[in-house]
Amino acid sequence: MAAKPTLVVCFRSEPVAQPLIDRIAAAWPEVDIINTDQSGIASALFQADYFCGHAKVPVDWDGIVSQGRLRWIQSSAAGMDWCLVPSVIDSDITVTTAAGVLSDQVAEHGMALILAWHRNIRQFVLDQFSPQGNEFWHRFKRKPTWDLTGKTIGIVGLGGVGRRFSAVAAPFARRLLAVDLFPENKPAHVDELWGADRLDDLLAQSDVVFLSLPLNSQTRGIMTAEKFRRMKPGALLANMARGGLVDTDALVESIAEGHLGGAIMDVTSPEPLPADHPLWDFPNVLITPHVGGQIHVGGQTECPDPVAIVMSKGGMLGVRAAPSFTSYGVSTRTRRAAASLDMVTVRFAVTPFPKTAVSICVGTVVVDQLSASFQLSPSPPPVHSQICAAVSSSMMVMVAEAGLPVR
Repeated sequence: MAAKPTLVVCFRSEPVAQPLIDRIAAAWPEVDIINTDQSGIASALFQADYFCGHAKVPVDWDGIVSQGRLRWIQSSAAGMDWCLVPSVIDSDITVTTAAGVLSDQVAEHGMALILAWHRNIRQFVLDQFSPQGNEFWHRFKRKPTWDLTGKTIGIVGLGGVGRRFSAVAAPFARRLLAVDLFPENKPAHVDELWGADRLDDLLAQSDVVFLSLPLNSQTRGIMTAEKFRRMKPGALLANMARGGLVDTDALVESIAEGHLGGAIMDVTSPEPLPADHPLWDFPNVLITPHVGGQIHVGGQTECPDPVAIVMSKGGMLGVRAAPSFTSYGVSTRTRRAAASLDMVTVRFAVTPFPKTAVSICVGTVVVDQLSASFQLSPSPPPVHSQICAAVSSSMMVMVAEAGLPVR
């Protein structure tokens, strides 16, 4: 009997909880599962045919590619900078991302920090918990606050997070501007959607600049001293994406000089930020420790449930249900990777909310209560799909089969 292929799962510093592993095994009995943590992932990947998770430690990707065993990397995060090294990009390994999985959480967290910054919540909280004997101890003391309502908000990167944030921010903003590498499908509530070449125009007009870009060779360090000078005096920088997008020294200088009004960030460079870094001490900077993507499930705060996986002929793709529009896509070599599969079978469960959407390689499955349709992206390869939906007492289970031509 031929040996089963191996699925390696790794998310955080500790192994995935056994009940979740049991659910993966029940959903995909055709694979053996290695459940490891960050201390073991670098070696475990050499045993992997499939990998689902996120490696946060150095990995010998060149060696793994040379070995020729790993066939699919399914990231548990939207960001792919941890694995998209040249050898992986040039290999036959299919790489997919969980882009959009945590859009709700990141958008909420970003808006919470932006509102807290404008309403000066940081200072009021500090006053509330100032030690006894301090002049502000339990003292009713008004301090300045600012308004977000009526301002111009610019979003740099209108992907899953950027689009969700735009919907959250729309009721507050006088104008919503956005730039994206692919300026298509502008939401009605976004006033202007421009190409990436108009970033400077967005910076010059925005009171709040919200970064929701992937980190790659084109975007690394995109927020330079020159870009900060192009921003409006007193503007707020919000970074909920990756710390490496920002030249941290230039950010510190711009805030210290008083050009920028301040910053809110869930990510930093370096990360974690050293205890003696000057960003900690600015009263107009709010920092959280990369927790924007946390979700609260069953009384616990955790990362997405890794049992939400897709079984395919020759690979897997991670998906998750969401109570609002959520998109997922292949992060690199998109159509080439999709067209290299002769059949993709998707199995996943979604709660029956009015509109839940899942992007599968070159198309989008849209579930509208009891009906389903397959929407193709512009000029994709010919795709044959069969989609059926069934509703049980608490869950809608949809199975989509897309036959893709072999290139």
